[in-house]
Amino acid sequence: MDKHKKRLKEYFLNEDTSFISDRRLLSGILSFSDTVKAPEALADVLLKKYQHMDNIMGLTTSELINDADIDEDTTFLIRLIIEVSARRLVQSGIGRVISSPAEACEFFNETYKGMNVEELRIVCLNSDLKVIDYAIIARGDQKIVTFNKDELLRKVVNSGCKLCIIAHNHPGAPSTPSDADFRVTNKLCKYLDELGITLIEHVIIGEDGAKSMLSENMISRLL
Repeated sequence: MDKHKKRLKEYFLNEDTSFISDRRLLSGILSFSDTVKAPEALADVLLKKYQHMDNIMGLTTSELINDADIDEDTTFLIRLIIEVSARRLVQSGIGRVISSPAEACEFFNETYKGMNVEELRIVCLNSDLKVIDYAIIARGDQKIVTFNKDELLRKVVNSGCKLCIIAHNHPGAPSTPSDADFRVTNKLCKYLDELGITLIEHVIIGEDGAKSMLSENMISRLL
């Protein structure tokens, strides 16, 4: 292990990392890529271009390779870290009670914070409106996300829930639902109803905050 990597490893294992700088954190990640010879220099270049760690970790695979000029092996390492981080954030919501449109908006505002690619997520609730499962169903780019209907339905059925909420974001755009959003919500309402499960809310996160399709009377228009 080279001196730089050894020093970083000792720091992360023995120090409080809550106040670590973006530069040290990013160079620490890059130091474990066999193809990066100067992790601190690359960290400086990336932070100069993207300003913050959150912006870098929100890049898609194609953006990391084509725009940030990062090789495939390093991109793979960063994408693994992004995925673990996203799943940990999602799982932290389990056990929370969501009993109103306002609470649903607050919940998703918190968990979508800093997300600059479009994601479709689903929350499964028990009869007490407590979150028993929360999962990322699909991840797209800044403009569109596609998902596997069967995978979504399987996730809901396996949770044992009778109620669920879906959410997705509009990175860099208003939270106003598109025609496609209405079509997808309508179809999911029908698919879930056939399974005895009720879709009670669809929250859309945009640059103007979160919009509840229920409180905006958009869910009732679909049913």
